Amino acid sequence: MSEVPTIRDELNRKSFEALEWLAVDFDHGKLTRAQYAAGLEALFMTVAGLVDEEIFKLITEASKIAGTPPHTERRILVKNNTVVLLTWHGGCQEFHIEVVENGVTKTSMSQHRDTPVLAREAMKNYVKVVLESGYREL
Repeated sequence: MSEVPTIRDELNRKSFEALEWLAVDFDHGKLTRAQYAAGLEALFMTVAGLVDEEIFKLITEASKIAGTPPHTERRILVKNNTVVLLTWHGGCQEFHIEVVENGVTKTSMSQHRDTPVLAREAMKNYVKVVLESGYREL
C-alpha cells in the first residue's frame, strides 16, 4: 500500500509544477519578462516557509534569471517613541534589526542563520516576541 503524501509534499509538488509552468511559458514567449517575474513573486509569497528549501532555492534562482531583485520582507513595530525595523531579503541567510528611539538609531545588527528559510523564520519569531512586549505593527 502506498503512503499518503503529506500537505508539505503536496505543496512542494504543486509549487514545482507552477514553477515549471511559468518557466516553460516564459521560454515559449507566452509570458513577458514582467509577467514571469510577477508569477514568480506571487509563488514566492504564497509558499515561502511552507515548502522545502530546494523549492525555495529554485524559485530564487528563477527570479535571478527573470532579472528581478529578491523579495524583501520588512516589518515595522512601534511602541511610544521607539521603532523596531526588521528586514529580510529573499535568499539571504540573515535578517537585519534596527531600533530607533526618538529618531536616533540605537541598535543596528544582523542575525545570521544556516539557511534563508531559517533566517526568515527567526525574523518571524523575533516579531512575535516584540509584539508580545507591547509593540504594535504598522
